[in-house]
Amino acid sequence: MGLAAALERRKRLPLTPYKPSVWKRELANAGLLSSFPKILPGLMQGFIVNFPPIARTQSPPNHSSILSYTAEFNTIICKELDKGRYLGPFPLPLIERTLGPYQSSPLSIIPKLGRPGKFRLVQNFSFPINPSAESPNTSINHNIMAEDFPTTWGKFSLIYDLVARLPPGSEAATRDVAEAYRTIPLHPSQWPASVIKISETMGCIDTNLAFGSTPAAGAYGHMADACCEIFHFHGIGPVDKWVDDHIFFRVRTQYLNNNNNSRRSWHQDILAHTPRPLLSSGRLWHQGWRHSDSSSDEFNENCSHPLKDFSNHSPRPQFDSFFSYSLCDIDAISRPLGIPWEPSKDQPFGPSTIYIGFEWNLQAMTVTLSSSKVTKYLKAIACWHQRSSHVLQDVQSLYGKLLHTCAVIPRG
Repeated sequence: MGLAAALERRKRLPLTPYKPSVWKRELANAGLLSSFPKILPGLMQGFIVNFPPIARTQSPPNHSSILSYTAEFNTIICKELDKGRYLGPFPLPLIERTLGPYQSSPLSIIPKLGRPGKFRLVQNFSFPINPSAESPNTSINHNIMAEDFPTTWGKFSLIYDLVARLPPGSEAATRDVAEAYRTIPLHPSQWPASVIKISETMGCIDTNLAFGSTPAAGAYGHMADACCEIFHFHGIGPVDKWVDDHIFFRVRTQYLNNNNNSRRSWHQDILAHTPRPLLSSGRLWHQGWRHSDSSSDEFNENCSHPLKDFSNHSPRPQFDSFFSYSLCDIDAISRPLGIPWEPSKDQPFGPSTIYIGFEWNLQAMTVTLSSSKVTKYLKAIACWHQRSSHVLQDVQSLYGKLLHTCAVIPRG
């Protein structure tokens, strides 16, 4: 198929697993259409993520790692082409004639730490840091503000408080959305800023959201927030998420009424303090009861919907019948929406689960760094000691890991 024909077809049929008609029905039933105005036009026409218009073509060279890992790079490119998210490859001059001026962002490829044989393609949307004669355009990320794409974040302190509020015997499960950012189609107006340069003469057009762009987390987060609100409307929960990583809690049916009474109280506290969500550096959240030490309860939902008893809705193992819902009840809601859970990352309901790199034990009421993170971080420290000097990115990477660890070692 020629480039012009491929672009026209993609304009008519954005590539996404999500089902627009089902999302429209669910959002309308839950009274959420006005709360999530970008979803329906985004699914049907592609999402606008504030990529800048490109006045002149800029196509800088890729990082030298592409040559070092040529086979791995080609494997990743072929995967994207097979999945249809990349259109191409086409000669770069043809892309410019058909699409108009475009800007590609340098690619690099890095081995995944602790996962031998696995590699990650990195697209530097922040290049150039400073325009130059060779690259006069500012970076794609330069003028995009993350605050323009607000979303909830199931951060450590919020989940910590949520667990503390659960009744005895509650359980947790986690599920990941497969290739979450890549499920978000881009509006055609965004394509000139998402060209992929795969060689000195050839390129592809990426028609879906990519990791590394400033709006990626918030743009996907808009969908994920709506998903959580739909679960809340149906009485599934509590549920929270950190980007694509979702954590589901379920309570024993014997405590359901008492827990719903508590939820009504929390809802009243939230309405008294934040009738509308607060926005802090791109994070949406609700403030609840304020304590004497000036701290306050934090929520990622307003607790307006009671939890429901699904234990008799469909056949299930007897153990599951003691709880408000099971994974099959999640699937009954998410499958029609087209939410692509990654089965290999499912952690079924139990007294403990791993979420955002920590093991949350609801029975012992403890939080510890997961064994896989311990191994990963020790390797990162060992790699640090093997070099006598470091670039800023090395410092930021290790600092982020150590900062993450401090959540369970608050006193250092």
